[in-house]
Amino acid sequence: DDDDGEDRGERGEEANEQQASQKEYVALLRGDWTQKFGTAPVLVEKPLTVKGLLKTATTEFRLLAEYTGPPNTIYHPSAFSLVLIKPKTGRTHQIRRHAYSIGFPVLGDSRYGDSKVNRWWRETYGLDRLFLHSFCLDIPCIGSRSKTTTNDEDGGDTIDTDANTNTDTTDSSATIGSTKEGANRITCLAPLPLELSNVLQADEFIDSWKEAVTKDPRLLEEPYDERGGTFGRHYKKSRTTAAAAAAAAAVVVESSSGL
Repeated sequence: DDDDGEDRGERGEEANEQQASQKEYVALLRGDWTQKFGTAPVLVEKPLTVKGLLKTATTEFRLLAEYTGPPNTIYHPSAFSLVLIKPKTGRTHQIRRHAYSIGFPVLGDSRYGDSKVNRWWRETYGLDRLFLHSFCLDIPCIGSRSKTTTNDEDGGDTIDTDANTNTDTTDSSATIGSTKEGANRITCLAPLPLELSNVLQADEFIDSWKEAVTKDPRLLEEPYDERGGTFGRHYKKSRTTAAAAAAAAAVVVESSSGL
């Protein structure tokens, strides 16, 4: 459950800032993003109260795609903004609270969102959960640590890295749950669950979906569970094939035992 998962991920408080982990979330927000912010990344720096104490909190929002609603409509319930989010600090419900504070609550958010809009999405598209997904976690390999400055498009960010290697930390092409040979960071990607990606691929949203995957092709990755096989588009087919193979093997064993 991503609602609880986001709590656990953001309740790290100071630990999240001190550690070298870098997190990315995908969220579907209510409203027309470009009308208010344009297309540039938005950095929200708004202190949040945690256990009675006011603490600094910073969240970066990047627009992936949006849908402004049917033609000739104003603020239609279907208007959404799909964003990639990078929390710079880890406060309780930080992403949801910051999204709400700028007027773009997360769809499906029962605490900070719009109940009428949430009901509309539930009844129209079957979205019965919070559309906030923990998408990517980037962590350092175990080893001695040193300060390294990355040169990504956001500017230089000082992060902790493994001092035992001299690999460029700006390479973002690591595969799911792995790292390149000699690299000093591990990237873990959690593909969008089907109940979320299917909403985005509804006929009326397909152009927005195509725009989003053009900006971030990682959205095309399908869920996979090594314990039970793929849970992507071909899940049922693979399960049927596996069952057939098992049945054939059973026949062979039975025939052999009768010889």
